Amino acid sequence: MKRRARGSSPIAAPRTPAAAPHTPPAAPRTPAATGPRHPARGNLTGLGLCIGALAIAALVLQARTYLPFIADDALISLRYAERLLHGHGLTWNDGERVEGYSNLLWVLLCAALGRAGIDLVAAARLLGFAGSAAAIAAVAWAFPTVAAGGALPAAAGALALALASPVAVWTIGGLESPLVAGLLAWSVALALELLRDGATRRDAFAPSLLLGLLCVTRPDGFVLAFAVCGALLAARGVSKPALGLVAALAAGPVICSAGQLAFRLAYYGDWIANSARVKLAFSATHVRSGALYVIDGLVAFAPLLIGVIAALAAGRGGGEPPARRAQGGPDGAMERPRRVRFLLVPLAAWTAVVILVGGDPFPARRFFVPLAVLFAFLAAEALRTLLEHRRKPSVVFVAGVALALAAFAALQLADPAAGRARLERWEWDGEVIGRFLHRAFADRAPRIAVDPAGCVPYWSELPAIDMLGLNDRWLAHHPPPGFGSGRMGHELGNGRYVLSRAPDMVLLCVPTGSDTGCFLSGKQLVAEPTFRSRYALVTYEGDEPRRVQSRIWTRREGGVLGIGRAPDRVSVPGWQLASNPASVTRLDPAGRPAVLATREAPALLLGLTLPAGRWRLSVESETPGVRVEVRASGSAQVLGSGTDTFEFTLSGGAVDVGVSPVAGEAFVRALELVRGR
Repeated sequence: MKRRARGSSPIAAPRTPAAAPHTPPAAPRTPAATGPRHPARGNLTGLGLCIGALAIAALVLQARTYLPFIADDALISLRYAERLLHGHGLTWNDGERVEGYSNLLWVLLCAALGRAGIDLVAAARLLGFAGSAAAIAAVAWAFPTVAAGGALPAAAGALALALASPVAVWTIGGLESPLVAGLLAWSVALALELLRDGATRRDAFAPSLLLGLLCVTRPDGFVLAFAVCGALLAARGVSKPALGLVAALAAGPVICSAGQLAFRLAYYGDWIANSARVKLAFSATHVRSGALYVIDGLVAFAPLLIGVIAALAAGRGGGEPPARRAQGGPDGAMERPRRVRFLLVPLAAWTAVVILVGGDPFPARRFFVPLAVLFAFLAAEALRTLLEHRRKPSVVFVAGVALALAAFAALQLADPAAGRARLERWEWDGEVIGRFLHRAFADRAPRIAVDPAGCVPYWSELPAIDMLGLNDRWLAHHPPPGFGSGRMGHELGNGRYVLSRAPDMVLLCVPTGSDTGCFLSGKQLVAEPTFRSRYALVTYEGDEPRRVQSRIWTRREGGVLGIGRAPDRVSVPGWQLASNPASVTRLDPAGRPAVLATREAPALLLGLTLPAGRWRLSVESETPGVRVEVRASGSAQVLGSGTDTFEFTLSGGAVDVGVSPVAGEAFVRALELVRGR
């Protein structure tokens, strides 16, 4: 028997082949075993929340500098929201159905806040702030502070978005751009997760829904939505799993776009939104304008653009970072180019669309809001890529990033396109005139033809004819010759068509009015002799919340504001006594519209045609004691004069009537002339 060695176990261990190395037990396989997910799958740390909050605070500070700017087209959308609230549907006028808005979801959300008792202008601004803040939060969330570079990528991306003047201006500008920004930013942030090899179709549900809502927010939102879907395919490459993810991501945009088209056909009876017919004219002129629009915008974005290009180039040439080399998989060397390709596709697609349609006529380059979102993601991704090659960002590096952001902020503040928003205040003149017209004439409901189709119709609530065609089906379907060679959205018009609709008032150019036209309808109207014979310029003055005067062409005879005629009776509203250019129509102390007459500026009506006979003239005035004089037109012959009531004889023809106060001033509401038998 062999003696066992000292200290050995009494139970012999089983022999194993000497060449077989020791291997640990295999880890159980999981669906994501092909590689780890993006670090932290979202920035929910306290530091990440602080970054988002600070960037939103910067946005608020910048946006405040543009108050009280609001776009006239925003008030068009709010008119639709207001009429919806009052049970008139998504309409511009009673009895007409035309899709003059281009932001269905925005209109519905504004109406929902209005239903809760919030003023609609305030509602639009609350939604604007919510949309922009959501976009900033999405950028901060998408770049975890626990990854390489710590908080720097998230902070730089969030601040770049907050400092962009298009975002700041349109946060308070009243249109849907902030909602587009919020939906796009969260769609991109969530869709970045689909770049993982372990992503499933269930992961595509949330971004697909958001992209669908983006399509309902703007008709051209489908460009961004399907660009994001195409970006996913470009980033992952063509394969069965990738095609499945793309199909799941595209489901939301397809369903929502189809649903809105079905609604448009059923409700408006049109395949294309009226607003698209007015603004879209693919021409060399518009492409040239669009190219200049993009170039000017990129100059203002130069520090951000240069920083993105430099950081991506440096990261691309630096090889695989040590921190990622050990991990491998899609979050290593493969992930960076995927994410960059994913972000560049919608950026290129939207830029091409902006060039093709000719840019945008509003201040602060509204169409740059989606580009600002994508640039913010690219800036953060570029820094993340560059910092993965460093153990810790140096002070010089951080200072360089801060300097680039400061230069970007300075260029944004100095951008003339953004400066227009600080200067544009005429919409608030429209509030004064609109409120006056509502108080003076709401009971008569005159139809007003307007160039400024937002502010005056919104605050007056009167039936309106949009002479630029955005809210007029006939004009949108009958473009003039050379359509596409002029300023986008301001090319349509037809003076004879407007005249055929017999408006009671015609407001040209801006809310303060004009005696000449600025756009096609107005220019054709004032050149038409029939128009000048049927309409007269009347100066109206509103005082809520401040005094503003407007010169509005007002119908002389018939309608609800013109001179009324019946057998042996002629009724002259006070505002018709406006042949004296110095005469002003205001609300008298009783709140009724009347022409203000003074000794220096008497109320005057020239060329009132009357049949021959004995006439009795009565003056309705808030102020007793007026002096009235009637002369034969074109002569110095005085036919009669008196105070309040008197008689005169006319052999036939036209007369001139003048009214002035005995002392001080007088509000003249109306003249009444009755012929004796």
